[in-house]
Formats: sequence, C-alpha cells, structure tokens
Amino acid sequence: MSDTTRPATITYDANGDARSFVGREAVEVMRLAAFIVAIRAEARTPGLRLTRGPKAITRARRQLGLKGNAQAIVAQLEAMLDAQKEKVEHVTDTHPR
Repeated sequence: MSDTTRPATITYDANGDARSFVGREAVEVMRLAAFIVAIRAEARTPGLRLTRGPKAITRARRQLGLKGNAQAIVAQLEAMLDAQKEKVEHVTDTHPR
C-alpha cells in the first residue's frame, strides 16, 4: 500500500543538483523545466532536434495547449513552473549515499 499523504519532494545534493523527485507534482516540475531547456536549445541551434518526432515547442503546444512563438511559450512555461514549484517540498540531502 502506498502512502498517499507523503508530500511531493525534490532532493538536491550539496552542489544543488537534483538527485531524486517523488510525486506527481515533482515530476511535473521536471517536465516543465525540460520543456524550457529543450525549446531554448532548439531555438538557439537551427536544425537541432532533441528527439525524433516533433520539436519541443510543438510538443509543448499539443500537450499543454499553449499558443504563441517560442519566446511566449517559454514565458508561459516559466509561469507554470513557478506555480508548480510552490506545491513541491525542496530538500537538500546532507548525507550523500
């Protein structure tokens, strides 16, 4: 049986790098951050695609229902990311494994 009352958490190491994320909200934070990085990389480098299939901006538009150019979509994603981060507990792991 899973504990449904456990809060969504993102655990960081001493360097500030994310090491684990637990819960739907934490996964959504990472997903939004990945979209932002991918859209910026594809916009900066002509012809680059980080995946086979549609570009990151197209996937963001389809999956999240966003509209606009790359700059507008990144701004919308950043606003969504900020709102989602508030729902997640951020923990620094002081005892690395």
